[in-house]
Amino acid sequence: QTVRRSAPGVLGRLDIPFRDSRLKEMLFRYRARNYPETLTEHEQSVWREFCLKRINDSGAREKYESGFAEALERGGDAARPLLDKLNTYIASLPIAAGNQ
Repeated sequence: QTVRRSAPGVLGRLDIPFRDSRLKEMLFRYRARNYPETLTEHEQSVWREFCLKRINDSGAREKYESGFAEALERGGDAARPLLDKLNTYIASLPIAAGNQ
């Protein structure tokens, strides 16, 4: 609750003694996804690197393509314009050479 009640600009300064070491990283990702303007330059760099690794992961791409096909099938013509925009956005993301 402390995280959800805190103002976005304060999240990076919270010093919560998490028992689970993974929660610190989860808080960082929460900030990066929801409040990217609160990240320092270093944190922005760390976040971009994380995103590039995710984008270039072949398993993630396969999962996206499978989910996209399912969404097209379920959504039909009504969903097509939105899904086309999503696909255009995904295609615009940087991909490391060799992972295309």
